[in-house]
Amino acid sequence: MNQTVVPPASDPVDMSSLTPPVPPLPSSPKKFKINTLLLIVVLLFLFSGALYAAYYYGTSQNNPPVVPQNTPTPEPTVTTESDGEYGQISWLSTPKKITNPDILSQNPDLNDLLYSYSDLGTHHVADFSSGAKLILLAINPEGPGDPYLFRLIESDGQYLLIESFLEEKYEKEAVRKIFDLDKVKIIAYDTLGLLPPETIQTENQKTFITTLDFFSSQLYSQLENPQKITSSEFGDLYVVYSQPYENKSVYSRKIFLKLADSTIKAYDYYIDFIADNQVPLVTFSTTQNKDAFQPGVPSGCGLGSAKTILKSSSDLLLDKQEVGFLTNNPTKKIYQFTNPQHEIVKFLYDNYKVGRDYPEAPPMLSIEEYAQKNNHFIYQDVSGDWLIFVNSEFAPMAECGKPVIYLYPTTDTQVTVKVAADITQSEPTYPVSGWTVLAKPSGQLIYQTKSYPNLFWEGKGHGFYPDKSAYGTLVTQDKLISTLKSQLTAQGLNSQESADFMEFWTDLLPQDPYVRLTWLNTSEMDRLAPLSVSPAPDTSIRIFLEFEGYSTPVKLIPQNLKSVPRQGFTLVEWGGLLIRQ
Repeated sequence: MNQTVVPPASDPVDMSSLTPPVPPLPSSPKKFKINTLLLIVVLLFLFSGALYAAYYYGTSQNNPPVVPQNTPTPEPTVTTESDGEYGQISWLSTPKKITNPDILSQNPDLNDLLYSYSDLGTHHVADFSSGAKLILLAINPEGPGDPYLFRLIESDGQYLLIESFLEEKYEKEAVRKIFDLDKVKIIAYDTLGLLPPETIQTENQKTFITTLDFFSSQLYSQLENPQKITSSEFGDLYVVYSQPYENKSVYSRKIFLKLADSTIKAYDYYIDFIADNQVPLVTFSTTQNKDAFQPGVPSGCGLGSAKTILKSSSDLLLDKQEVGFLTNNPTKKIYQFTNPQHEIVKFLYDNYKVGRDYPEAPPMLSIEEYAQKNNHFIYQDVSGDWLIFVNSEFAPMAECGKPVIYLYPTTDTQVTVKVAADITQSEPTYPVSGWTVLAKPSGQLIYQTKSYPNLFWEGKGHGFYPDKSAYGTLVTQDKLISTLKSQLTAQGLNSQESADFMEFWTDLLPQDPYVRLTWLNTSEMDRLAPLSVSPAPDTSIRIFLEFEGYSTPVKLIPQNLKSVPRQGFTLVEWGGLLIRQ
């Protein structure tokens, strides 16, 4: 831009060098007056225009011009403005691993040395314009399981734990068990854009909806072969395919949103034709479906979180047969594999047979009979993948076996317990609204004037059943019972709870020479079958046994089994994976 340089006021200015020669005056006085008036008007117009230009360009930094609607939206910047005293935040493109700060509680009455830093470590993820840093801490749980992630601001050597990111179970009273509160202060602060909504509309107008816990315990760097599929105002979304099945044509699919601090949150495409009761709105031929279906091949005693899919390029799709349509959109078709020799039919049939060979079991269908049933259907979603839906009537005969819940309040308390599971058996009978009992400090429960020592349920949890077959303890048959008893004690069960466990499970244990004992802990049970308890307990101990027999030894990754100190109102639950035999 050309600039006019104004000389200092003390310097004489030769105006003749800056203005054109003045033309001869007109001879007519009238014309002279008119021309002079016109000249004054023109000069005033030019002068006002110059003033406007000077004002416009001088204020354009604070008031940028409006971008036309057809101008492409710029890419989001790495810096966003944050409310609060620490100013703007700039995210690191890659988290930087730093030394773990010395801020964990060392008081054995509170921590009992249970909590420690995870191998995932501590990461510096962002800088504030004030000089403060945002760091991410990974803390080991009480036993085996995913670490807990905490976000803190480090400012002038002080550590400030952001309250917005504390899960319900990490209220202020629980946090003091983990952190030294002389070194860590809990503060209310801006969410920094790290709390996206449950439903996300992406740039390609495809809707995503969350399927897993709100808080993730993983970093983006831990994902195996993530593939970007789209973007949203909250970050990029990635798909991860894995092959956990023997049939390598079948994939497990999960979708993750990468947040600014490189943590991840699980999402998936919204399925608009399946209700909360898991009954999809589909019509087989001319018959409206009434069966429950699971959008994935079930495992363990959970409904699962990952979708089971066939990729659109799979040759196996060549044999699909049209069997119906979506009831609310007949143009959308559903398909099935009906040939008993088809790979997918064999794969699903093997899954169906699990737990159906016990002596009192009803007759098992042959694979030819099975193939003619509405045991599954496949549907192509907006991604192009083909989702496999499995009829619950043909799912494995595996349930969360006799989870038993004990309640120990400090005073007589009315307690309501709800279980996120499809409950098939319970004692007392489980109502839709959950159990409401009068709980006594001794553990005695009064329900509808009757006394119970605990609450018992069986069924399938609504959440994710983890694959932990590579973890656990391998024991010989002669040490099976003694090892189980010692592991129950190690995880915090008292003598009565351990005796109840052994009474139920001893006769159901494998008779093979070697037995794998694998435990799910509290955090994993909270995912598999979340409990809603009011009032909330101060201490929760939930353990769950998975076991398997072997004829020869196998190598397993050991589990570090620990107990949790019982403080205040305590809830205890034990259970196991029950496969009918």
